[in-house]
Amino acid sequence: ALTWKSSAGVGTTCDREAALRLHRLRFVDRRGRDAAEEIIEEKRKQRHEDAAKLARDHQQTVKRIHDQSNERLRAMQDAGSFSHRSREEHHRIEAARQDPDKARERMTKEMRARVAEYQETQTALSARVAARPNMTVRTRAELRAIEEARQDPQEAANAMKARRIEVQRRYREERRSMTARVRAQPRSSFWTPEQRAKIEEARRDESEAAERTIAATREASISFNQQMEAMLARVANIPPFSIRSREERLAIEETRQDPQEALAAMKKRAREQEEAHKQEHAALVSRVQATPRKTFWTKREREQIEELRQDPEEARQRAEQQMRHASATYRQQREEMAQRVAAYPKKTFLEREHRERMQYATELRAKTTAPGFVK
Repeated sequence: ALTWKSSAGVGTTCDREAALRLHRLRFVDRRGRDAAEEIIEEKRKQRHEDAAKLARDHQQTVKRIHDQSNERLRAMQDAGSFSHRSREEHHRIEAARQDPDKARERMTKEMRARVAEYQETQTALSARVAARPNMTVRTRAELRAIEEARQDPQEAANAMKARRIEVQRRYREERRSMTARVRAQPRSSFWTPEQRAKIEEARRDESEAAERTIAATREASISFNQQMEAMLARVANIPPFSIRSREERLAIEETRQDPQEALAAMKKRAREQEEAHKQEHAALVSRVQATPRKTFWTKREREQIEELRQDPEEARQRAEQQMRHASATYRQQREEMAQRVAAYPKKTFLEREHRERMQYATELRAKTTAPGFVK
C-alpha cells in the first residue's frame, strides 16, 4: 500500500498500481477526466460484485446460524433443559462472580492505564513518522515530465475543455461506426436455444417480480410463525424438569399466590391478630379486676392507714392550722431567745480608754445634733 503524507506526517493510504495507472492515464496518455470516470466505473462494478458476494455470504451465514440455533434447540429439547450451560459451568460462574463496585473500580483503573499507554504509543509513533524525510514513488524522469506538463490553471482548463469536446466528438463518431458494424453483422449468441428459452421464461416485469418476492416473503413469515407456534406447543406439552422432588414442588405450588391475594391475606391476618389482641387484653383486665387486692402492708398497718385517710379539704384545713401553730411557736421561741441574749452583759475586745473615748464622742454628737443647740 502507498501512503501519501503531508507536512504534518499524516495522510491516506491507496494502491500504488492504481495511483500510477491514474497518473499515467491523466498525464502521459492525456485522457483526462475520461480516464478517471473509467476507473470509477471499474471500481463501482468491482464494489457491486463484492457487495453482492458479501450479501450472499451473509445470507449463508444467517442460514447457518439459524440452522445451528434450531439444532441447539432440538438438542436442548431432547436433553430436557433449555440452558446451554451445565451445572459445573454454573458453579464456576457463581465462584467467579465478584462485587460490582470492585469490578467497576478494577475496570476503571485498567481503562485509564490503557488510555495512558495508547496516548504514549501515539505520541511516539507521530514523532517517528514526523522525523522521517518525505518520500515519493515517482522516478526522476516522471517528476521532470510532471514539471514540464505543469501549466497555468486557466490555460489548462481551456485545453481540458477543448480536449473534452474533441473526445466527445470522436466518441460519438466511434459509437455510430461501431453501432453500424454491429447491426451489419448477423445476430449471434453464446447461449444455447435451451438456455435462451429458460432466460426468456425467467424474465418478467419488475412489478411482477416484486409481488412474487413479497408473496414469497409473506409465505415464509407465515410458515415461520406456524413452526414457532408448533415448537412452543411441543415445549409446553413437555413435562417440566426440576432438581426438586415432587413433595417440594407441591409445597411450592401450595405457597405460591398472587401478590394482591397475598396482600389481602396479610391485611386479613393483621386484623384478626389485632382483634385477638384486643380480646386477650380485655380478658386480662377483667381477670385483674376480678382478683382480690393484694398488698405488702400488715393488717394493723392497713388499719392505721385507713384511720389516717381523710377528706382533702379537711386535710388542707388541718395543715393550715398546723402551719399557723408552728409559726406562732417559732415567733415565741425567737422572742424568748432574744430576751435571753439581751440579759447577757455586753462584752467587747476594746480597751477601757478606747471605750470611754467612744462614749464621749457619742454623747457629744447627741448634744450637737439636739434641737436648740447653739454654738
